Amino acid sequence: MENNNNPENKKKYVDIDYEEISEKQINGKPLYYSTKQVAEILQEPTSRIRYWCDCFDVFLNIQRSGQNRQFTEQDIEKLKYIRKLLKKDGLTINQVKEYCSEKDVTMLQEQVKSQDPIALQALATAIMTEMETRIQLIQKKIIEDITIEVTKNISEKITQSISAELNIQKQYLDNTKKDMKDYISVTVEDKFNKNIDHLKTHINVTTQNLCKQMKDDDINLVNNLKKHMEERRQQIEDQNKKGFFSKLFKK
Repeated sequence: MENNNNPENKKKYVDIDYEEISEKQINGKPLYYSTKQVAEILQEPTSRIRYWCDCFDVFLNIQRSGQNRQFTEQDIEKLKYIRKLLKKDGLTINQVKEYCSEKDVTMLQEQVKSQDPIALQALATAIMTEMETRIQLIQKKIIEDITIEVTKNISEKITQSISAELNIQKQYLDNTKKDMKDYISVTVEDKFNKNIDHLKTHINVTTQNLCKQMKDDDINLVNNLKKHMEERRQQIEDQNKKGFFSKLFKK
């Protein structure tokens, strides 16, 4: 099935007939064919041949002389194969492109005859080109994979190293905090005990002083009371004596 949006009027190259191509022959066959000759062989319009050449340029790899395409027998066989895929097998342009990109080397090997030296040379060139392209793609993929893996490993190692260092620092800080806490606790407890001892001593001394002072005060108080009582007794006796003598003289 051919694409309905077939830009058959699109022309990348101007193809004309020229006698010098058809005159160059090997074993009675032309070495190169013009676009018009290929169209006659395939019984297709020249515009369609040009369109196919544009769509499958990478796969066909048609040689050119100036602005003119130069088709070999091998190129014609490949065009026949493309026509079969499009018209008989019903593939789209994109499907044929994908299929040809996977099957091109195998198809060429089946189509080329060993007794045709020109075809063999073309096959060798095509195979080498295809192999170089695939090798470059493989090399690029390997380099990308290696780069990604190396970058990943480096990132993991850096992350692990940083994580390990952070764990060490955290452990160090935890130990430091514990040591400081223990030191502060011991220091505070020691100072507290010293203050308690000092306070106890002060209280004992104060208590002793108070007791001594209270004892002295009690003694003084008792002595004062004794003195006061003695004075009072003396006053009472004096008053009694005065009363007695006054009564006596009145009689």
